[in-house]
Amino acid sequence: MHLELDNVYSLLLIFVRIETVLMFVPVLGGTSIPVQIRVGLGMMIAVVLLPVTPTAPLAGNSTPVIVLAMGYEILIGLVMGVAIAGVISAVSFASETITNEVGLLRAQTFGADDGGESGGGINTLLFYFAILLMLASGVHRQIIRAVAESFQALPAGCMNTSGMSLESMLFVTGRVFVVGVLMSAPFIAVNFLVNVTFSLMGKIAPKMNVFVVSFPIRILAGLAALAATGSLLAHYVEVEFSQVPGRMLELVLGR
Repeated sequence: MHLELDNVYSLLLIFVRIETVLMFVPVLGGTSIPVQIRVGLGMMIAVVLLPVTPTAPLAGNSTPVIVLAMGYEILIGLVMGVAIAGVISAVSFASETITNEVGLLRAQTFGADDGGESGGGINTLLFYFAILLMLASGVHRQIIRAVAESFQALPAGCMNTSGMSLESMLFVTGRVFVVGVLMSAPFIAVNFLVNVTFSLMGKIAPKMNVFVVSFPIRILAGLAALAATGSLLAHYVEVEFSQVPGRMLELVLGR
């Protein structure tokens, strides 16, 4: 009986950690995915990992201890999910900056329903562009593998948080702004050149309404920059996604 209870508790704890991490993966657990599918996928992965995953024995413990162990698994999942959310947030930050620099800020009406994205066409375009790159590079499979590896160092229910790294957390947070600025830098430069050019034209021809003329030029220049820098944006997104599995383990293990 104790063995059966251990299996049930172990499966529950493994499921909680996996499901918490999957909430941060748009294609596996985003808000656009039905709850039944998200829960079913998390349970399926938990069942597969149960025979090979070490867990702390909880059959003889009281209900508060089991609830505390579940809270620990949620905490581990949330910390690991920060690495995934950091890349998505960097893309969102870059898309907001690009939209503003291009001059399409007032056109923000529709946006992606997944991952909390909102805004205009550029926001949605970059969001799904990043998701396609993640799928093409197989990062979603590496994320699941990283979660499985985390159980080897931090067994389900062990309630050991000594390896969590604040330095790694600050690094992941800082990368949101660094990557966001790097992705939007060409558009900031294009907008600066357009503004300087039309400012000089305004000095040369004071009667000319440079604001009205510059607005469509600003949009066209921004869209041209978007088409020209597609490979650069893809490079930044791919590099960041490729480092997600390692950062997930680094956040909870400190190495």
